[in-house]
Amino acid sequence: MILMRIIHIMRKPHPYNQAFVLDYGWINLMDTLTRFFQTTLQLAVVGLVWLVSDLMVRFAHLPVSSGVLGLFLMLALLGLGVIKTGMVERGAKWVLGELVFFFIPIMVSVLQYRDLLLSEGWRLVLTIAVGTALVMISTALTLNFCYRWKRRLYKKLHA
Repeated sequence: MILMRIIHIMRKPHPYNQAFVLDYGWINLMDTLTRFFQTTLQLAVVGLVWLVSDLMVRFAHLPVSSGVLGLFLMLALLGLGVIKTGMVERGAKWVLGELVFFFIPIMVSVLQYRDLLLSEGWRLVLTIAVGTALVMISTALTLNFCYRWKRRLYKKLHA
């Protein structure tokens, strides 16, 4: 019963019609608390998937990072329907929205190596620029391929 309640909380809430709500105070408080607990539970699900992937990498001595394995594990769980998208959507949006704060410790660490950054920084900038260009080009080519494939499939089905 508790598990069913947790799954119900984790699902995406249906927006209520505010035209029929008279007392906004309690409703806003309850809505805020519900969103907070949903986000917390969904982050726990994402963290659990990462923890499982980290344990798999450590004990099986896999030559891949736990983040990459966790990505594929989450993709498999979503594809198989074990985890519904509504069960992780709010948590994922929160992480993406607050992603800039995760870079602050990295920047503090980079500033500790200022001399190295000044002497070898051009290589870092070049690597970032080339990597960004390659990601953009590969994304554009992949989307172009997918749209052409979708168009051919549509023409074949509706011909």
